[in-house]
Amino acid sequence: MERRFTVLSLRKGWRTPGSLAGLLAVIVVVVVLGVSPLLGEILLAIVAVAAFAWYASRRLVLRETRRIVAAARDVMAGDYAARVGAPYRAGELGALARTFDQMLDEVARRESELQEQEEWFRSVVQHSTDMIAIVDGASRVIYLSPAAERILGHQPDRLVGRSLLEFVHPDEQARFGEVFKYLAAQPNRVAAAEHRLRHAEGHHVFVESIGVNLLGNRAVQGIVVNSRDVTRRRRVEEMLRLVTSAVDQSLDGVLIASAPTDRPTPEIVYANPALLRLTGYEENELIGAPPAIIGGDGASSTLLDEIDTCRRTGEDRRFELASRAKNGREYPMAAQVAPLKDDNGRITHFVMICRDVTDERRAETERERLEETLRQALKMEAVGTLAGGIAHDFNNVLLPMMMLTQLTMNRLPPESRERLDLGRVLAAQKRAKALVGQILAFSRGSTGEAVEVDLAAICRETLHLLRATLPSTVNLVDELGEVSRVHVDPTQVQQVVMNLCSNAAQAMPSGKGTVTVRLDEVSLDAGEIVEGLQPGRHCRLVVADDGSGIPPGIVERIFDPFFTTKEVGVGTGLGLSVVHGIVTAHHGAITVDTEIGRGTAFTILLPIAGGASAVEAVRASA
Repeated sequence: MERRFTVLSLRKGWRTPGSLAGLLAVIVVVVVLGVSPLLGEILLAIVAVAAFAWYASRRLVLRETRRIVAAARDVMAGDYAARVGAPYRAGELGALARTFDQMLDEVARRESELQEQEEWFRSVVQHSTDMIAIVDGASRVIYLSPAAERILGHQPDRLVGRSLLEFVHPDEQARFGEVFKYLAAQPNRVAAAEHRLRHAEGHHVFVESIGVNLLGNRAVQGIVVNSRDVTRRRRVEEMLRLVTSAVDQSLDGVLIASAPTDRPTPEIVYANPALLRLTGYEENELIGAPPAIIGGDGASSTLLDEIDTCRRTGEDRRFELASRAKNGREYPMAAQVAPLKDDNGRITHFVMICRDVTDERRAETERERLEETLRQALKMEAVGTLAGGIAHDFNNVLLPMMMLTQLTMNRLPPESRERLDLGRVLAAQKRAKALVGQILAFSRGSTGEAVEVDLAAICRETLHLLRATLPSTVNLVDELGEVSRVHVDPTQVQQVVMNLCSNAAQAMPSGKGTVTVRLDEVSLDAGEIVEGLQPGRHCRLVVADDGSGIPPGIVERIFDPFFTTKEVGVGTGLGLSVVHGIVTAHHGAITVDTEIGRGTAFTILLPIAGGASAVEAVRASA
């Protein structure tokens, strides 16, 4: 017993509370052995069992503690898969180990979630079509997403450390700097701008940027700029602006009407300014109204029928209708209706182009008139050529007849009947010669010897002669003003005035009336040009009468050779044709204005010889 105690004492030592308790138990056993050996043996056995239990529990606690510490050290070393592991003992240490493992499982789960979120955000940024940049407060690049290569043509890593400002278009750098300064001045501030950035190839691209100031965010510590390439959008917007401007400034009226499927009548959704001017309506009166409103009451059904045909066939329709404006003005309108279709080929709208064709129709009428005038001139030229040939041959036949008649008359006594008869024959031959002369003058179109003359003086002299030949019942009025000199053949001008005045006097139904001869000077511009004339100053000679007028059916034929409305034997039908030939040969023009029961007026325009007009000369000398 003494030996066991010694061994226990040496092995355990006196350092722990457990050792002191064991020592106290040995002392108690020794005392009891001294009193009762059996009781001492029992006590000794109990103490031995207690000591063994204490020792075993202490070893188990140390082992569990070492497992927890080892797992914690592995986790600290980066092995997040380390665990204490089962089996977990009962008691506080087992609960601690189990809780420690659960904590590590939660940490691992959250770490996995963070990695997944980071990968998700990285994938979004890497594959975003927008260029995402993180810059510092001085606009230097910290990070640039891969979209920069597609938008700017640069490798993103090569732009790190460079300022965004150096890529901005020179015209926009000042404005960009102001926006960036505003953005960097306050945390969490947001700013947007549209500007141009230089591409690696040298051209500039339009980008739309939105920046967020996250300089105060510890995770970012920069300004995040999201930029989107809007070059194509800007190009489309520019084209749309040009198209809109072209439609708004078009001289033709343009309207766009809906093509609803739930109701039969379309409604106007757009009308350009030209259409407003054409129809006289205000924009608010047309928007929402049916397109038939622009045609007026008489053309509304025609217009709707054409639109309906366009809807059914899907093809353009061209038509013309008599339209009426809001103020009641009637005008011919040419229109074209075309369907507008969506991507599926469904008609969604109609576009209609309207144009007032009043001027075009007037021009067509004038063109037809000019064509008829040309045909008339060609006909007159052909007839003149034929008449000239006939007159020339007839003149050759007439000349020896006149010579022989004159010789025969000279051999007869002055008072003989035969001489008187031959005198009448000679007079008829002279009239025939004069007729041949007129035919030749018409066919040649020659002006003879043209000189600068005072047209007013020639007209006064001619009218003086006419007063002696015209009936006293015909009042001859002259209204001759001062005009510039003209380059004409005086004899042929006298013939023109005499022919026109004679025809005017013969047009009086009862032999009574007034013939007025007016002479003045006019200036013709490009819009007032009569066929065959040039713009500039002209002398205007008008011979007007208050007779019966010329019937509309024969006005176009009055200048034809040998055409006459007089009785047989009273005229040759060459008077007006000769007048027309003389005026045309002098580079002038003649027109006629007539009305049944009101009279007829012939107007002749002859170009002045050059220099200042007579009126201007008089004003200059005053």
